[in-house]
Amino acid sequence: MKTNVLFYKDKSLVNGEQIGTVFVCFYQSGIKKLVSTKQKISSTHFAFFSKEFQQFRKTKVIDYRLLNDTISDIIQTKNPFTQKKINTDGYVSFMRVDISFVPNLSTRTTYKYIAQSFEDYLTSIDKTDIPLSELSFEVFRHYKQYLDGRLSFGTIKYYFNLHRAFIAKAFDENKTDFVLSLKRFQLEKNGKKPTVLCDEDIDKLRSVPRNHPLFKYVQFSQMQLFSNGIRFSDCLLIKLSDFKQTYLEVHQMKTNRVLQVLYSPMIIDTLYSILNCDYVPQIHPYNRYVNELSKDLDHEYINIPKQEEILAHIRSQPDRFLFDFVDPILFDYMKGTDMNPEQHKRYILHRVNYNNHLGKLVKPLKLSVKTLTSHSMRYAFTRIALENEIPLRTLSQSLGHSSVVISENYIRNNFQVENYKIIGEMWTTKYKKKTIDNDE
Repeated sequence: MKTNVLFYKDKSLVNGEQIGTVFVCFYQSGIKKLVSTKQKISSTHFAFFSKEFQQFRKTKVIDYRLLNDTISDIIQTKNPFTQKKINTDGYVSFMRVDISFVPNLSTRTTYKYIAQSFEDYLTSIDKTDIPLSELSFEVFRHYKQYLDGRLSFGTIKYYFNLHRAFIAKAFDENKTDFVLSLKRFQLEKNGKKPTVLCDEDIDKLRSVPRNHPLFKYVQFSQMQLFSNGIRFSDCLLIKLSDFKQTYLEVHQMKTNRVLQVLYSPMIIDTLYSILNCDYVPQIHPYNRYVNELSKDLDHEYINIPKQEEILAHIRSQPDRFLFDFVDPILFDYMKGTDMNPEQHKRYILHRVNYNNHLGKLVKPLKLSVKTLTSHSMRYAFTRIALENEIPLRTLSQSLGHSSVVISENYIRNNFQVENYKIIGEMWTTKYKKKTIDNDE
């Protein structure tokens, strides 16, 4: 550990001289902490401080004895890295209090499950909690060993990211001196952009035959895509009663909002396929261009009678989940509430299972992406919407983001779109051009 004496300028001036406060600075493991001497001097007078001897030189200009005694006392008795903290707060208790203030149901449930995993780890070593002041690298090294084999690498990385955030908050509140470094565990983020499905990839997925062993996972991905790129959790929990006369009602678990997805030919087509009705969909390339959307609406193999036919079939069994592989333990889950730990565990297993199976399609279909995950269709929908110059506010609502700012960051971080704010203007220009062309 190293110490140094620093001069921090105030905003005040005396006789044209810059006034500031003298601080003792402590360095340890790349962390810097400051302790104030509460002594104010000018920048000119600070020149009397000797870096070689770590004290102020003898002078009549300032009270150098008081400054040197104060600095010495701080170094000997007020080292923030060695001072014992009178803090008996348990880490698990600290997490659970903070989690209770998280507004999003899905996020709060996930955080509770992560806190539960740390509590389970402590139980395995005959502890119920651990004081914040006793957190250390060794504690989290053993915790990671406990998670290895139980969870995937990506999930462990997510868990540690959250723990780092909680510990950073405790550090800011002076409840711990520990800082969780993801680098030491080789869990830092890789910063890679997502690989987004191209048009040909989507067509290849839609061409997977009904007798293919992974067909049901392809069906799930298609429902995600054609329902405005809804999240995996929202798609998994769709019930037949959610299909209204003209739209699909999606109750978003993450934001606790209701999204209405208007029926399109592709949604009706996918419904027939999922419910295994007598009607056999014809596989045509997915028409992605907004200007030609009317052609889809009038397509010969999807029309109002067909829509009424599938909706009538759905009304006969409204309490059924759309996908028949949903674990029975999720049958009792009430939308708009927290999942209990066992429900959340099963939900996570569903997502891991879905990712593992969907990923097996990449090589056989010769897709342009390296991986397929539960978020792939959400990215694909966003790409298609951007290419079609959908207004940003409309896109934000379709994605189920709680604000346009979140959508802006989402697009900036993942889609290399710099001037995304002009999307609406481009759409307006294109619409005007179409109108002019029709008039001519």
